Parts: sequence; C-alpha cells; structure tokens
Amino acid sequence: MRTLLIINPSSGQGLAQLGKRKLLKAAHASLDAYIRITTNRGDAERFASEAISMGFERLIVAGGDGTVNEVINGMGDAAVPLGIIPLGTGNVLAHDLSLPPNSVDSAIEVILAGKTRDVDLGVANGRRFLLMAGLGLDAEVVDSVSPAVKELVGRVAYAPAAIQQLVKYEPS
Repeated sequence: MRTLLIINPSSGQGLAQLGKRKLLKAAHASLDAYIRITTNRGDAERFASEAISMGFERLIVAGGDGTVNEVINGMGDAAVPLGIIPLGTGNVLAHDLSLPPNSVDSAIEVILAGKTRDVDLGVANGRRFLLMAGLGLDAEVVDSVSPAVKELVGRVAYAPAAIQQLVKYEPS
C-alpha cells in the first residue's frame, strides 16, 4: 500500500520533533511509507493533495489538530484512509476518536491493525473540518492565540487570549 507520512515537527510544543527519529524509523520499518516534513503553514495540505494526485493509497499525519485539518483539506474527496499519530498540544480529535495521544508506538499499532472509523466532515467557507466550527467569541479566542506562546506554554496560552477577548470582544 503506497503510504505517505506527513510529519509536522513543530506540533505539540515540539513533541513531534522529539518523536521524529521514532517516526522516521517506523516509516521505513513497519509502515513502509514515504516521508514529507512540514516547515510552513500549508505544507501538509499541499503534500496531501500531491499524494492523492500521485495515487497514494494511505496517508498518515503526525502532528496536531491543525495539521490534520490541513491534510483533510488537501485530500479533497479522495476515499483514502488517514492514519493519525496525535502529537499536538490539545489532541482534541484524538481524544474524540479514542486514539492514544502523544504515543508514537501506540498510534502506529492502531494504524497497522487497520482500525478505521468513518467520520463526517463539515464544510465552512470552502474549508473542511472534523472537530467544530466556532463563531463569535470562541473563534476570536482561538484566532488570537500566538503560535509562539502556544508552543512555549501549551494549552495555557488560551487563558490570557480568552481574558483579552472577553475585555475587547464586540459581537458583530
């Protein structure tokens, strides 16, 4: 099965970077996967789109919810299985799907076992999403979180962003 593994090394305060060696080893040993490593926002979406157009039969993403979101948008309507190695800050999708968070070995076991689950995709403003679509205050909070602060302190970064938005937010 032609497989592409997309790794976002900056996910989860660098958790993916720490697990990168293990991911690279697994990609060659048990997953038999080609590897693409993101360096900029939008890379994962582009890599997924290219893989679909090249006939890859399975995609695997190692990163957080944002990286998974990019990949599903790059996949378009392709009915290709997507394996998830959750290495993000929050791993909300992994939690919702009962996937083992921040464990490369456990996630690879799930992928190799071929366990799949159908999920419904939402679409808003031409973008696909798996988790939720936020409007108003919650969307402003998420949008205002500094990626640098989030990488430094993790989920705690949302608290000052929430306070800041509570003070200045004006409903449209």
